[in-house]
Amino acid sequence: AVKLLKDTVTIGESLNLNFRVFNEGYTYVDSVKVRVERVEPDNSRETISETVADSLLPGSSKSFNIVYPTTAGAGAGTFIINIDPDNKITEYYKDNNIYALPFYIKGDTTHPLLKMTIDGADIIDGDYISSTPKIKAELNDPSLLPVTDPSSIMMTLNDTLISNINNPFVSVFYNTTNPKMVLEYSPKLANGSYTLNVKGKNALGVMSDSAGITRNFQVSDAAKLLDVYNFPNPFARDTYFTFKLTQIPDELKISIYTVAGRLIREIDKKSYELNYDFNRIHWDGRDQDGDELANGVYFYKMVMKKGNVTENVVQKLAIVR
Repeated sequence: AVKLLKDTVTIGESLNLNFRVFNEGYTYVDSVKVRVERVEPDNSRETISETVADSLLPGSSKSFNIVYPTTAGAGAGTFIINIDPDNKITEYYKDNNIYALPFYIKGDTTHPLLKMTIDGADIIDGDYISSTPKIKAELNDPSLLPVTDPSSIMMTLNDTLISNINNPFVSVFYNTTNPKMVLEYSPKLANGSYTLNVKGKNALGVMSDSAGITRNFQVSDAAKLLDVYNFPNPFARDTYFTFKLTQIPDELKISIYTVAGRLIREIDKKSYELNYDFNRIHWDGRDQDGDELANGVYFYKMVMKKGNVTENVVQKLAIVR
């Protein structure tokens, strides 16, 4: 008596085979070997289970439950259940000792997805980053197959392959759920320009994208304040001060003045409130007392301090309501 819960599954999904062996004779039987094989269309065989039933009384039976993982490959196959394959038991009839049960394993048609961040953010080409960044790549795969190969995520920096094995700067994590693989790379980078490329593949070798993810970035140990603007400008109610940082400063201050030079508002930011490269700071267009400013032109001075280094930029803005 044989039951296959599903005869067609997707690769990675288990086949569940349940069957019961009966002693329909009149004699007690001891030590009955039961062998289960997977037979391929080319007649190659794989033994997936071989057990011995200690005893079977006349009219009794024994149940067998086999969970077969389908990680070896897709395609058609057959389970062959063979009772007493070595022919050690004397029987009048042997033809009911073998049972064949076909099945089919469908291939995986899904594609994995790859995500990469640097210090928790998805940077833009040309951005400045830390000289000791945390580069993280996550591989998400909708297939049922686990990802266990360390080369499933491949990372190159300036066309040099980053080894995932025995590398003190690389940590690899595997999960049973998505993301199925996480790679963390924490290098120490010198000043200069870099190109980082990351590619990912699932357990079947299917690539997330043949080109992968590429990011170009820069590293500088010089503290610079770049591309200082406010937007919108002119503005009616509020605006954002935008700028780039090559290093995280100890402090950053924005001072806003009238054309006569009177200080009307100061905005202070500490290092933990700032980011490498692009930053954006909101201003509600009000003075230090919370009052709205009159229409007109104003100046602002942005000052960045890091250690003994001070950088400042002066720009003008306009309020028009």
